[in-house]
Amino acid sequence: MVCNGKSTRAWTYVFLLCLLCLGGSGCGMKVTFKPPFPETVKTDNVAGKPRYSSVLMYASATMDGTPTVINPPFKDRLLEALRQSNVFENVYGDDQAIPETRKVRLALTTTERMDYNNVLGAIKGFVIGASFFVLSPFIPIYADYTTELRLQVEKPDGSQRQYTGYAAGESEHYFFSHGDYYPDLTKQVTDAALRDLSAKLTNDRAWLQR
Repeated sequence: MVCNGKSTRAWTYVFLLCLLCLGGSGCGMKVTFKPPFPETVKTDNVAGKPRYSSVLMYASATMDGTPTVINPPFKDRLLEALRQSNVFENVYGDDQAIPETRKVRLALTTTERMDYNNVLGAIKGFVIGASFFVLSPFIPIYADYTTELRLQVEKPDGSQRQYTGYAAGESEHYFFSHGDYYPDLTKQVTDAALRDLSAKLTNDRAWLQR
């Protein structure tokens, strides 16, 4: 029996609808920290009133060894993390007319690395394409991202210390969300590194307020 045109079109619509449903079920993304990162970083609560105001004098960043620009949203989140450490009376993103005896100078260096797992990703992409995307909701794609924040702190007396915030995470996403995972992955991992950095400052409150 030969199928007529209407029957063929109907089956085509059913096939496309199944693809759409399957694709929609594989659009999620989750981030796993490596090693697991606590929701709340433990800090030592040492009483004491902040003595100095901090000024971010310098900030630089590299991505996979290549210099890049620190974007304003990240700078805002950094300044907020510094405020949440509760070790500075005020936190400024640029130089201010503060008495030198109360000014703490900060210099930040960020190092970011992204591993797209290109070889394995290419193999998975080939398999997904060969299946006409039917397998896309069942084959996860992974990417790894790490960030290290090194903050140099110089007090008015010239003494210096360096604090490091670090976090690493892996995203598990699917073909139809492949273009959306990057901002979510980098933000979650960077926020974890900022919490780690803030905790390091809080735990060294005694020196920072001396």
